Amino acid sequence: MRKGPTADQPLTADADTILAADDNTYLRSKIFDFLTLEGILSVEAADGKMALSEALRV
Repeated sequence: MRKGPTADQPLTADADTILAADDNTYLRSKIFDFLTLEGILSVEAADGKMALSEALRV
């Protein structure tokens, strides 16, 4: 799992974050890279269980 440019900072309710969940590693990586280049905080998940875990963490 990779996290976007401000991943060292704790996420808050005010932070706009996109969760990219896809079982296709290549597609998920491209989405993450695009969002990172745009300066958008993003978190990626490889499956639904991981996505739910990340969503509940925020």
